[in-house]
Amino acid sequence: MSNDANSFQWKPKKYLVRVTIYLVIWLSVLSSYLFYLKFGDRPDFFSNFETLLGCILIGGIGGNVYCLRAIYLQACVKQEWNENWIVWYVLRPLLSIVVGGVSYLFIKAGLVLFNSSGQSEINQLSIWSLAFLSGLNVDNFIKKIESIGETVWGIFPSRVSNKKGTSNE
Repeated sequence: MSNDANSFQWKPKKYLVRVTIYLVIWLSVLSSYLFYLKFGDRPDFFSNFETLLGCILIGGIGGNVYCLRAIYLQACVKQEWNENWIVWYVLRPLLSIVVGGVSYLFIKAGLVLFNSSGQSEINQLSIWSLAFLSGLNVDNFIKKIESIGETVWGIFPSRVSNKKGTSNE
């Protein structure tokens, strides 16, 4: 193999492999628990909370998919892996788990609707789909929740979400 400028040499950065392994472990654990929740021989206690627990797990799966995709894009496609983002890669799956659970609360409260028919019975798959999307795209989900909060309760979005970067104080 020649040493010219066009030859490809992949040199993993210091933490790239570790972060990837961390995310794959998270994805495996969340997927295993989801499989157990749906198909395992579990106590009746879990049956009462199956949809909520599924939302929490699937939100985490969505967040992990997003992080793994970000690693692929940053390290392979753009070749701009930056270790300053490691905290984001570590915390994003945890935040996605929380947001997945919160998505369940907003659906059950009737604040997030899937269609305009006012359907009161929403199936589990629809709820889990929203949980996946909320975990996958935490930023837009939080903006949507803040929008709902402003409309329903008059609570203005946080300064972090403020697009202009100005304070509401």
